Amino acid sequence: MRVLLFFIALTGLSLFTSAQKKQDKVSSRSQASALFDTYIQSALQTWKTPGLSVAVVKDGNIVFKKAYGVKELGNPDIYTTSTLSTCASTTKAMTAVCMAMLVDEGKIKWTDIVTDVLPEFKLSDPYITSQVTVKDLFTHNAGLGNADLLWVFGYPRSEILHRMQAIPLAYSLRASFIYQNLMYMTAGEVIKKISEEKKGIVFLLWGRFAQDKQVLIDETKHHVLKAAHPSPFSADKGFFGCRHFSKTNELLMQQGDEPIDWKL
Repeated sequence: MRVLLFFIALTGLSLFTSAQKKQDKVSSRSQASALFDTYIQSALQTWKTPGLSVAVVKDGNIVFKKAYGVKELGNPDIYTTSTLSTCASTTKAMTAVCMAMLVDEGKIKWTDIVTDVLPEFKLSDPYITSQVTVKDLFTHNAGLGNADLLWVFGYPRSEILHRMQAIPLAYSLRASFIYQNLMYMTAGEVIKKISEEKKGIVFLLWGRFAQDKQVLIDETKHHVLKAAHPSPFSADKGFFGCRHFSKTNELLMQQGDEPIDWKL
């Protein structure tokens, strides 16, 4: 009887402790959310931003999602978590990940010379052109000045590549820093070229923007896996459960390539 009472007491204590920890966790999360909310509202005023939305995802779960401000200054329309915004330079991260996957697969190296893959790439200085590596395309220090008007005006990528050789260099290779969009465009052309010349590349197309580029991929030579974008607004519409990482490794092993270690 004493053993039974002890067991009941121990079980009750365990349940109480578990509930207390859960309550403390919820309380801690609420406090963190409140602090984060205050920070966002302060940043909104500091940067004079009309509106924005923020989502925080932890372990596959949305732990914070909220919108702030208005869609446009002078317009009362509220900015919501469903308001569409321009991706802008967040696509640079996508381009870098695509290149990194090709590096992991051994299709290219960060130290490879760009002109070895893309001969049409030329800067105004032939020597610097011959030294620019794949890595340099991502680090904003290849020497090219700001020439964003070339893509702002909507020139085709082939025309932009041709015109880059007429732009005077702003500094020596890796000697300074100027934010670059054209070099990321060039990186995209390198990825495209590898797609045309290599075989057996697995392309993970997440979201409509990426899937619009499917027409650029020769599916007779490569593999294409498609799913919803993994953002908190669409991950539950097909990304969760798509098993793209394991499917990628299955395809790689089928063609005799090493599987990718996806662990960070």
